[in-house]
Amino acid sequence: SSSSPSPPALSGGCASFTLTADTELHGTGGLVGTVSSGGDFGTCCEECVSTSGCDGFVEYHGTCYLKSGELTMAPLEGRNAFVLMPSPPPPPAPP
Repeated sequence: SSSSPSPPALSGGCASFTLTADTELHGTGGLVGTVSSGGDFGTCCEECVSTSGCDGFVEYHGTCYLKSGELTMAPLEGRNAFVLMPSPPPPPAPP
């Protein structure tokens, strides 16, 4: 059975994000912060996760732009779009 190659797994704080290369994100909630990544996506992932309202971010030229709200993608060369995946619902509490 031939399986298509899966995208590179993001580790650490980025494990809950999906990455789309050459893509810009537009959020209905606007910009909720900027982070200097210095080429380390992990910094941005952790910042987004800990920022209230951050639903994803775009990395461009060493800076991450944290976006909020309903995110729409647009092709744009040189940008890396990270979208926070919805977390699984918590298990039901024991009776």
